[in-house]
Amino acid sequence: MPDGPDIPADLTADEVGDYLRIYVDETGEQADGLVETILALEEEPRDPHRLAEAFRLVHSIKGSAALLGLDRITVLAHHLETHFERLRSGVASLDQNTTNVALRFVDYLREGNDRLRRGEPLPDNVALLAQVESLGRTPIPAPMTTAPGATPVDATVPVPTAAAAPLRPAGPDAAPGRLRTVRVTVRFAPGMPLADLKAELVLARLGAIGTVCRSEPPRDRLEAVDGRGAIDVWLETDRPPDSVAGAADVDGAAGVDVADEPAPTRHTPAPGEGETRPGIQETVRVDVDRLDVLMNLAGELVVNRSRFVQVARELAPAFRTTGASARALAIAEGMRHSLDALRGEAGAAAGPRLAEMERHLEALEEQSRQWQEGRRHFDRMLEAIDQLARVSDNLQRGVLNTRMVAVAPLFNRFKRSVRDIARELGKRVDLEIRGERTELDKRMIDELGDPLVHLVRNAIDHGIEPADVRRRRGKPETATLRLEAFHRGNAVCVAIADDGGGIDTDRIRQRAVSRGLVTAEAAAGLAPEELVDFIWQPGFSTAREVSDISGRGVGMDIVRTRIARLSGSIEVASTPGSGTCFTIRLPLTLAIVRCMLFGSAHGVFAVPIEHIRGIVKVADPQVVHVNGRRVCDIRGEFLPLVDIHDIFHWAGGERRLPHAGDVAVLHAAGRSIGLRVGALLGSQDVVVKSLDDNFRHVRGLGGASVLGDGSVCLILDVAAAIETASGRRSHTTQAAVITGIPP
Repeated sequence: MPDGPDIPADLTADEVGDYLRIYVDETGEQADGLVETILALEEEPRDPHRLAEAFRLVHSIKGSAALLGLDRITVLAHHLETHFERLRSGVASLDQNTTNVALRFVDYLREGNDRLRRGEPLPDNVALLAQVESLGRTPIPAPMTTAPGATPVDATVPVPTAAAAPLRPAGPDAAPGRLRTVRVTVRFAPGMPLADLKAELVLARLGAIGTVCRSEPPRDRLEAVDGRGAIDVWLETDRPPDSVAGAADVDGAAGVDVADEPAPTRHTPAPGEGETRPGIQETVRVDVDRLDVLMNLAGELVVNRSRFVQVARELAPAFRTTGASARALAIAEGMRHSLDALRGEAGAAAGPRLAEMERHLEALEEQSRQWQEGRRHFDRMLEAIDQLARVSDNLQRGVLNTRMVAVAPLFNRFKRSVRDIARELGKRVDLEIRGERTELDKRMIDELGDPLVHLVRNAIDHGIEPADVRRRRGKPETATLRLEAFHRGNAVCVAIADDGGGIDTDRIRQRAVSRGLVTAEAAAGLAPEELVDFIWQPGFSTAREVSDISGRGVGMDIVRTRIARLSGSIEVASTPGSGTCFTIRLPLTLAIVRCMLFGSAHGVFAVPIEHIRGIVKVADPQVVHVNGRRVCDIRGEFLPLVDIHDIFHWAGGERRLPHAGDVAVLHAAGRSIGLRVGALLGSQDVVVKSLDDNFRHVRGLGGASVLGDGSVCLILDVAAAIETASGRRSHTTQAAVITGIPP
């Protein structure tokens, strides 16, 4: 029968899903910590602190799995926990077999979490169970399911994404009642090893169902449990006695007694027991989809703020004309004096005409007063718009900050990958991590994993030389692979660098010619950086044979495609004999991007600020033709000069700009071009909308946005636009054809 959660019958399906979701989140973090601890133990197998940490993590995983009736994980964790207890007590020593089995347990745990997210049963654990059992030959515990009378829940219940309440102990007696104080006495078998750690676990488990008032011995002197053979805990809780006893009944407990008694008075604290400790920062788990909704709403607020600003800008001339209303009133006053003079001089026949002039003057005076009142209202509206701008900016930053997470968990996962790949290839590699506190949008963190996997695998397989080669070159046998994250301008950069042999451009030249990507004559004249560009071609590989690690020529093309989908770019710098560095440049978020807007013959375009080196005026004498292509001299550098029609084909035909005028110098993926632009419309934050979802994919465009006046602007994918305009992909694709998008 498929292994699935065994949950009390009094819980609803939504509650079951909530608990499973919490379990998946918590054990995912614990699995990451376990991998990091185990890899550290490989270097220092007898480190008592890390052995204790590994034991604690495995025990926590076991407890969480047992609470939900996930018996396959519970049994595996029980055997692994028992073996780590032997390691911690010095009965056994950590060896390679233990390390491998522990890492396989983490793999099983992660696969199980993936299945639980999809509402599927846990995978079979027979083979892994035999490996874990072989570590110590401990008796298999009875399935740690829920209390008698519990009804199992179908394992295909999907994990909802709604926020959930904390886990509560399973069992029909788990309903909360009135708060009371109980004394819990846990006795341990004589001579039981690690009694102090077991006592710590008792305190932790009781703290999860109530408030621990005090314990004897105190928490900071739990080593005294060895002599007493027991620990007494005064607990304030609303749980019934059998539920409390179940929580305190840890492995190794010889008996548990629970008795009601009055709340104890505080005893005189032992040295260090009463010290003030820093408070624990409260956190809440929020589904990323909810943050996406907030981000979209914040983006719509930004758009509407821009519309208010634009409307106010258009109204300003009508209200900002200095003294216009005052002059109108002065003119009306002068006309009234003249009218009074005429009334005395004119006869009765002129009476109707003078009365009509009086009505016109009154209308003019009333209009002038309304004009002045309107100007006062306009000033107040400007103040309200300024306040709206400040609030929307703060809200936007606040929502962005809630989505930002550190790259440390992502980077730390590669400690395991680097270890496994290096061992498989017979190489020694040290992973160096820098800037792990740098933050990125959660969605980008999730999408960045696969590209980094390809780059790390390629660095170890292709970049880093075997040990004998490194010795001949005077390098240390142990290579260094560096993962680094850092801020640069309005972007976040992630670098993957190795100290290997660099990219073999001669090998690239041979492969490019053999695949027909370029002629031998043309290849001979290509610079090293131009040859390196071929690694991004689909199916291109310099590996001499296909292995499990690489050689199929799909990795690097996938890398750049995935990075482009994140509105980012990737650059490569390689020095023969010294190493290679790939630098991924990403915006802080995918939702709102600071862009420069400019008008063209086909509409309004937006270019992310981080891709603009500058905007310059180019005169006709600066434009020359080289090999049939226009180039311009910009500050002593000759750059290709292109127009929008060089990047896209338009259904309405080409409408060229004059040769001279404003040129935006765009830079991405190590290359630059000069893009001729029309009217410069300034910079602003734009809310990125996907073209793939709302229209169709267009190479060279990273999305679209709605401007303050309701019109649509197109956002350039600068890296793809440069590549298309420079003709680098002419052998594989044509320039994109844009139809159906109004200019």
